[in-house]
Amino acid sequence: MKDWFLFNYLRIIFRYSNPPIFTITIKKGISTLLQGKASEKIISEFSSITKNQNISKGIIYGIKDSNRIILEFSSSISDGDRQRFRNILNFYNP
Repeated sequence: MKDWFLFNYLRIIFRYSNPPIFTITIKKGISTLLQGKASEKIISEFSSITKNQNISKGIIYGIKDSNRIILEFSSSISDGDRQRFRNILNFYNP
């Protein structure tokens, strides 16, 4: 329990010190840009993944890390689906 609390506490601190450049929400299989900037093509491809993989809800954060964008996911998105989203991001932002 203590480790979980510490992990979430550190994640919150990291989020405030390095806010996401975009946030995408998934509701009923549709990906929507909540805040920030992401290309329409990436959002469209993310929506295709959510529909094909039956992902009903979740959040995806795009965070700038040195010279690249990394993705952080809510716990409702499986590891396999996370990799699919990363593949799309890397394809459009090499």
